Amino acid sequence: MTSGFLHAGIFHIGFNMYLLWILGRQLEPVMGSKRFATVYFTCLLAGSLGGLVQTTTAVIVGASGAVFGLMAVLAVEQFRRGYDPFSGGLGGLIIINLVIGFIPSFNIAVGAHIGGLIAGALAGLAFHQGDKLRQPWVGYAACLVIAAAAVLGSIAISGDLHNYKL
Repeated sequence: MTSGFLHAGIFHIGFNMYLLWILGRQLEPVMGSKRFATVYFTCLLAGSLGGLVQTTTAVIVGASGAVFGLMAVLAVEQFRRGYDPFSGGLGGLIIINLVIGFIPSFNIAVGAHIGGLIAGALAGLAFHQGDKLRQPWVGYAACLVIAAAAVLGSIAISGDLHNYKL
């Protein structure tokens, strides 16, 4: 989880925080602060799992897994309201950033981006379904399941929880 609060330079943190600010201005008023924070941390954990799936030997830092998750939530919310995310800039932003992640010399943790994107889409769909059923707890329960799966998956990939190897 700490990787989401560490960055590899001023441009790295600047880009992530700028995108977080843009997405937050659009999502938080619609979702509310509790849902927004829940989804953010769920995507942060899933992004960390995605980074571990990609590599267990390299250091991975950044909040971009969580930011990608928020992009997915916004895409789900736009689609739910009848707006095609690919007709505006959001779909292109997601695709361009995914493609850039596959350029080897950039050293970008594309696994974290994909993990956050998947978690964000699932969380957004769960909150949508919960709202449709008038059962808001459904979205929170889904986030809890996703977060628990991400933590358990991260422990399984990285090895024994108590094996610190200091």
